[in-house]
Amino acid sequence: MGAVTLNRAFLCVAVLLVAIGHAHAADKTVYVIDQITITLRSGQGTQHPILRTLPSGTPLQILSMNEETGYTHVRTKDGVEGWVLSQYLIDEPTSKIKLTAAEQKLARVDAEKKDLETTIETLRKERDTWEQERTSLTEERDRLLQATPAPADPSAVVQTAQPAPLPPEKEAEMLRQENQILQERSRKDTLVIGAIIFMAGSIFGIVLSRIRVRRSGWGGNSL
Repeated sequence: MGAVTLNRAFLCVAVLLVAIGHAHAADKTVYVIDQITITLRSGQGTQHPILRTLPSGTPLQILSMNEETGYTHVRTKDGVEGWVLSQYLIDEPTSKIKLTAAEQKLARVDAEKKDLETTIETLRKERDTWEQERTSLTEERDRLLQATPAPADPSAVVQTAQPAPLPPEKEAEMLRQENQILQERSRKDTLVIGAIIFMAGSIFGIVLSRIRVRRSGWGGNSL
């Protein structure tokens, strides 16, 4: 009775371990081994029809594993599900896939290198163009400096340009206007001087009359 119970316990543990292994294997991605083409069947065994052939390096998603039959339930990238022999599956991409990925990466690096070389060449051409323009501007500046005559006395102040002479009729008109302005100013000055003289005479008359009045008063008091 005890032996039967022990055998049942071992059987339960084995079933549990298998279930745990299946749970860990689910959703795992594996690859068909290198240098071979395998079949994807509808069931676990050669008696089941072939759904398609899978070349080396084909990625497959594990759905479940059956260690007793040696088959693994998988799904392809386009959603087809079937069974394949577990011995033809590996955990890492095949050397062919790795080589293809490396070649693609190398091609991208080469393309980026060519783009970088093209950019560098473009920048070099732009730099050469800028250098030529700078050289041309420098030469033009030097030429203009040489063409400009230097003053006899560097410390002399640069004289401003003299205005062009006026036409005779314009000059006569300006002289006439200046004469009128001078005459008007002289007339105003004469009026001002006359007014000053008149005011001074008036003030002098008033002062003189007051002096006479006072003298008359003084004479009356003495009588």
